[in-house]
Amino acid sequence: MLILLSPAKTFNFDLIEDHNTGTLSIFQRDTKALINILQTLSEKDYQKLMKISPKLAALNKDRHLGFAKTSKKDSMQAIFAFYGDVYTSLRVEDLTEKDLLFAQDNLRILSGLYGILRPFDLIKPHRLEMGTALKNTRGDNLYQWWGSKIADSLNKEIESHGSKIFINLASEEYYKSIKGQLLETVVTPIFQERKGSEFKVIGINAKRARGLMARYIIKNKILKVDKLKHFSSAGYKFNEKLSSQNTLIFQKN
Repeated sequence: MLILLSPAKTFNFDLIEDHNTGTLSIFQRDTKALINILQTLSEKDYQKLMKISPKLAALNKDRHLGFAKTSKKDSMQAIFAFYGDVYTSLRVEDLTEKDLLFAQDNLRILSGLYGILRPFDLIKPHRLEMGTALKNTRGDNLYQWWGSKIADSLNKEIESHGSKIFINLASEEYYKSIKGQLLETVVTPIFQERKGSEFKVIGINAKRARGLMARYIIKNKILKVDKLKHFSSAGYKFNEKLSSQNTLIFQKN
């Protein structure tokens, strides 16, 4: 089983002191090539391309210009570095060593800059969302840049797993980079909450729920889809009637 997550826009590089251990991401050349493109952009280019403020444009341009430095002091394992809603719910700071090793084997983070990240892969602060229309030598956006590379890697990796299932906890923006390309079963949990007389997906709460689900899988070392149905964090309950083989619906009042 492989859990698929999106990355985060925000980072926390102060969580742990040891920045020197970790693994290298698998698409090093592709990442370097993207950084080379980003280093040619002006701050105004950043603002327009990423739809961000002048302050954020300056920050990220500086980050990318300094990317080639070999020092590991400004690098951290991905699972510790990301600090968005998904990752605050994942609460990596209190995962045990066994939990983290399980995550290293069974969790993959989709990334606009790195392609795929394992939890211990070293990353630096950056900003390059998968939906960014960054022109490159392979096309007009990152979906064309990555092509089938991400999916090919995931398909090859899942072959060595006893449970050949992908648990899609990524956002649509990131899942689009592999959609229709995965060869094994993909199961997508959907998190809804009551709004008036209807149940709806509320963006920020759904992000947090995806982090809680990832934590639930990691803490319980789950390798079978049926066990996901027992997830009940934050008041969510599995709705069997609305669910299907590939979509698990969780709702809360």
